[in-house]
Amino acid sequence: MAANRTEDYTITVILRSLRADVEVGTGALLAGAFLALIPSLIVYLLLQKSLVRGMTSGAIKG
Repeated sequence: MAANRTEDYTITVILRSLRADVEVGTGALLAGAFLALIPSLIVYLLLQKSLVRGMTSGAIKG
C-alpha cells in the first residue's frame, strides 16, 4: 500500500476498511458511500448540458 498513515488513505480505501470492521453498522457505511458519491454527482450536474450536447452532435447525420 502506498499510504502508510491512515490520514493519507483515500475515501475508497477507508470504505473498504470500514466494510471489514464488524462493529461498523450498515448506516455508517452507506453514509460514507454517499459522501464519496457527492463530488461525482456535482460534476455531472454541472456538465450535464455539455455532455448531452456532445452525445447528440455525433448522432445527427448531415
